[in-house]
Amino acid sequence: VKEIVGKIHNSAFTALGEDGQVLATWGSSRCCASKEVLKQLKNVKVKNIDCTALAWAAVSQNGEVFTWGMPCSGGDSRDVQDRLQNVTKVVASHAAFAALLEDGSVVSWGDPLFGGDDFEVRAELKNIVKLFSCYNMFLAIRQDGKAIRWGNPAVNEIWEHHGGHLEVEPLLGNLQDFAGNDRAFAAVLTDGSVLSWGDPKTGGDNKELQETIECILGSRVPTPYEPSSEKSTGESGDSDTSDVSDGLKEHGGTVTRTTEARSAACPLPPRTMSGI
Repeated sequence: VKEIVGKIHNSAFTALGEDGQVLATWGSSRCCASKEVLKQLKNVKVKNIDCTALAWAAVSQNGEVFTWGMPCSGGDSRDVQDRLQNVTKVVASHAAFAALLEDGSVVSWGDPLFGGDDFEVRAELKNIVKLFSCYNMFLAIRQDGKAIRWGNPAVNEIWEHHGGHLEVEPLLGNLQDFAGNDRAFAAVLTDGSVLSWGDPKTGGDNKELQETIECILGSRVPTPYEPSSEKSTGESGDSDTSDVSDGLKEHGGTVTRTTEARSAACPLPPRTMSGI
């Protein structure tokens, strides 16, 4: 056994061998692969695997997708199987999957309230270069830098209410990593900047951690709505600390941005901190 795969909301585990073969699954019978599925996977080398709360999806080295678990949670991909060709990556929300294909298109399936139906944005899902997921939505980044999201209507409202479409989306062409819960989001850009937005009670506002983040990342952190057009320059060069726009404030949103530029003065020693 080379790797054990599991998630906090999924009540089963999958064991992968040295060559990527699915060796076994165990846990809740609702999530585990049946004997028939394991037989199909016997000689399959898996390059990517992910799970929802009640289902699994595995991508083979030749781009095929295998699913098992509860159909309502994405465990049955037969309705989209004819489109699941030459898949490079699969990601999961709480109850749906999305697959990125070699041609830059995306296929999703599972519970529509968790992103399992991309019909409304399908025409835009072309030339996709990055694909991310969070609790109840998916986020795709096109080659031209445009961000496309789909999933639960409520989470889209939260995204827009807290300024994601105004202040964040124009920056996501440089997205390196993305995470989200059911009411807040965080992103890391390629320059090391950290953005967070959404419900402050669930992580959408990290201003209480700014002093610590400033010491870890070595830069001055602007507070939400702080008027500033200055750039801080450190050992690593210039770093943008643009403020949150008045338009964002009018929408009741908050976006906190930290930067990676180094600062000479830091009262606390740099340290690793989980969750940032």
